[in-house]
Amino acid sequence: MLRTLPTRPTHPVLGALLATVLGLTLGLSPAAAPPAHADPVPASEPDDATSTPEEAEEAEEAEEAEEAEDESSWVEEPEAPAEGDESSETTDGSPFRIQPEDVIVPEGEVILMRTTVLSPFDGLVTWEVSTDDGHSWRASTTGPATVLAGRLTPAVLTVNAQLGATVTRNGEHRRAVLTYVDDVGETHVLRSSSATITVTPRAVQVSAQPESQSVVAGTPVRFHAESTGTTFPTEVKWQVSTGLVDAAGEPLWTYLAGADSDTLDLGQASIAMDGRWYRARFDNGSPDAPDGVYTEPARLRVAYALPAATGGAAPTQSAALTVRDTVRSYTGPLEVHAPAGTRITDVGTDDGSTPPTVAIAEDGRSAVAGSARWGLGAAGIVVTLEVDGDQQPGAVLDGGTARILRADGSVLAESALSVAVLGVPEVTVQPISRSALEGQDVAFEAVATGVPSPTVQWQVSTDGIAWTDLPGETGTTLALDRVTTAQDGSSYRAVFTNTAAPGGVPSDPATLRVRPVTPLHLTVTPRVQVVSRLPA
Repeated sequence: MLRTLPTRPTHPVLGALLATVLGLTLGLSPAAAPPAHADPVPASEPDDATSTPEEAEEAEEAEEAEEAEDESSWVEEPEAPAEGDESSETTDGSPFRIQPEDVIVPEGEVILMRTTVLSPFDGLVTWEVSTDDGHSWRASTTGPATVLAGRLTPAVLTVNAQLGATVTRNGEHRRAVLTYVDDVGETHVLRSSSATITVTPRAVQVSAQPESQSVVAGTPVRFHAESTGTTFPTEVKWQVSTGLVDAAGEPLWTYLAGADSDTLDLGQASIAMDGRWYRARFDNGSPDAPDGVYTEPARLRVAYALPAATGGAAPTQSAALTVRDTVRSYTGPLEVHAPAGTRITDVGTDDGSTPPTVAIAEDGRSAVAGSARWGLGAAGIVVTLEVDGDQQPGAVLDGGTARILRADGSVLAESALSVAVLGVPEVTVQPISRSALEGQDVAFEAVATGVPSPTVQWQVSTDGIAWTDLPGETGTTLALDRVTTAQDGSSYRAVFTNTAAPGGVPSDPATLRVRPVTPLHLTVTPRVQVVSRLPA
């Protein structure tokens, strides 16, 4: 539709530029454009000679009505100025020929807001943003500020605002602002209508899947999952399936109350939880995933806890660990893993029965045995472990297991195996041979280290071959009171004993030499001498 620009007698420059722009828009030459200040030329001039005054008046009224109708077809009333903004101006014509429009953009894509501005003056186009449904506005720091050179070129300009679509943009309102100074130096601030940004979230991506677990009853159980790929808040809900299926054969899933974080804490595992499946559902309201995004399901297997088996041995020595359940029995093959720092040398039973076929790995770190009945009313498991020679006394080697398996290979019952590294007693202070006179007191001392700390027993020998314990002498110092010549030539030693050396480790012998005391007999004869006077 061809629109006729209205006359602006109070703005001669604006009228000239509008006429020029209209001519360029319609493809007219400047000569064909109507003069800036000329009155509108009617389509056909009435003939004064044939028209009556009434007809001339009717034609003039029709012409004015047509002009008013054409003007209203492009003039838009601007928005009311923002509250407290005294620089906003209300005009009967809007410079924004194309108003910003509402946009719906998927998250992560570019938001493009556009307006077309018509102005006869040099000006500046900026953007304002509102995050409270248009109640308050502030200058945008992300939209461009565009210079409008109205005096130099036809002042029609398209201004774009490009923004990244994130959750922070969702629900924003934006509008364009034109600021210019007219010929008389007056500043004008005009605003477009506002447009709303709607950002639709993209579907989340699972970045960490929950992992299946096999634990012993009583062990704390946690599953963990993570999601990424969106700036929108993401709801997490965990589900459990006990293995039941619907009519279509699909697993039935139930939401777990209060399980709404990345980590699912199930507390201590129980046998009743064995075989259950768990998965997480992530939902951020994305239209691409209206039902949310699910993780892969993770299965929980729970085994009975067999009594732990412990033992102790020194480096290069062996310990026999017995596993027996006196409450229930189990049937299945056996799988044994040695604690780090040990090797399996034998797998047997504690009742003397013939064990099933046993196969020990070449490195001794694991072993398997055929299916048998274990526990209550049946045999116990005996695992013999040799401690590596490089292990230090005092260390506890744990992490070993003895497991009875189900037919599907999962663990039915499990015992923990550990070995304490013992230290054979080592004498650090040897007793020293002593010499004494008959009747003197004599002491011998001996000290040894070991794991566990050894006990000590002093012994005596008269020939260095046969040794006899000294009753009550179990300290590191042996005290002999008032020795006699009968003890002369006797040897004494200390024997240190612990679980690593049940036979004891003797110290070096120390010899006691006792010399007799010979009585000295003196005879005193008195002598009398007569003197004339006493010595001075």
